[in-house]
Amino acid sequence: MRKNKFKIIILIVFILVLIVGSMYFIDLDRIKKGEKVVFSTWGRKDEPVIKINPNENNKKLDYSYQKYSKVIDHMKLEFNLPNDWNYQEMQEEKANDSYKYALKLYKNSEEQYATLYISNNPFGVCGTGRITEDLILENGEKATIGYYSGNKNWSDISFHYVNQYVAVINHNLIDEEATEAMDFIKNINIIEKD
Repeated sequence: MRKNKFKIIILIVFILVLIVGSMYFIDLDRIKKGEKVVFSTWGRKDEPVIKINPNENNKKLDYSYQKYSKVIDHMKLEFNLPNDWNYQEMQEEKANDSYKYALKLYKNSEEQYATLYISNNPFGVCGTGRITEDLILENGEKATIGYYSGNKNWSDISFHYVNQYVAVINHNLIDEEATEAMDFIKNINIIEKD
């Protein structure tokens, strides 16, 4: 009789471990894909990317976008990324400790992109022929946009008025794509969290 009870208890524990393990791996997979979790975040600080359909409730809007949201350390980044743009979270390189987070943003070609960085040191640039302009973000905060050598395409956007560790660097975006990127970067929110 005792052996039967012991076998039943072992079977119940095994089934519970299987169920909880399945729940964990389902949510872990959804977190990696940037989707909303089903059961729990399991203590992870990462928040899912929230896809927004602006045409909900049959409202006709001129654009569609996805809301990108990410927590890195004690900072939350949020912005609306047009659906025809792509993003790729870049892993921190052990050999290159200059940044703790990088997000590659591109439209048609992975060779023409901008990268949003959260660096380990305050962002700074200098150089001959560099000019800067203030860029007012949609939330009313101010950023700085930099250009080089009379180039009409921006080189970098820094957010040192909000957070001196956050910047976006232009890697070969030109003309219309550079303008589109600057437009959606204007809606970035950098929120310090406790």
